[in-house]
Amino acid sequence: MADIFLRLGVTLVAFMVIIGHLLWLSILPQIDCSADGSELWRALFWMAPLTLTFALLLLVSRKLPSIVQSIKFACVPVALLLPLALYGILPTLSASSIGGQPICAEVAGYTSLLWERSWAPAQLFLVFVIAVQVWRYWRMAAKQAEAKRLGQP
Repeated sequence: MADIFLRLGVTLVAFMVIIGHLLWLSILPQIDCSADGSELWRALFWMAPLTLTFALLLLVSRKLPSIVQSIKFACVPVALLLPLALYGILPTLSASSIGGQPICAEVAGYTSLLWERSWAPAQLFLVFVIAVQVWRYWRMAAKQAEAKRLGQP
């Protein structure tokens, strides 16, 4: 019984962390740089390994078809947020990673750092991993539903 609750909890938390990260990526283009510079981008950069870990843990409930079937609809908001997250990443990719400009170019005296040049590629990689994992989760749910419909164990 504890195994079921652990798998359910990990899957739910994984979806919450992924949705939170994608929401943050989606709203980032509307946020101007403050006097502090690129603190929001830096926080999101250092949050990426945590989100990646949870994205990889998304399939931890695969052995429990009832959990997979009940949570599979959490894939829908993730799928809807993926293009919006890309909309937040791509301008930074062209400006900072390719163009070499700092993320907060409008702040006087601010220079580009290594993490700023790697921010967009890291976020793109993370969005790709999330997309693959969510697709795998949805496909796993579909296969389990098909097996149940056909009467296979």
